[in-house]
Amino acid sequence: MFEEILEDLTEKKEEYSKLKRKFTETPLEKSFDIIIDQINLDVVKILKYNRI
Repeated sequence: MFEEILEDLTEKKEEYSKLKRKFTETPLEKSFDIIIDQINLDVVKILKYNRI
């Protein structure tokens, strides 16, 4: 049961990543996406581990 859910979530993530790439074609938009992803990672680290 959990394996099926995990597989489904993985597929959804891959679909979302492909969809996201289609809409971000300019270098500036790609840069913004990378910066936002890094900020999100830092926020998760701070919230989860209380560190940077």
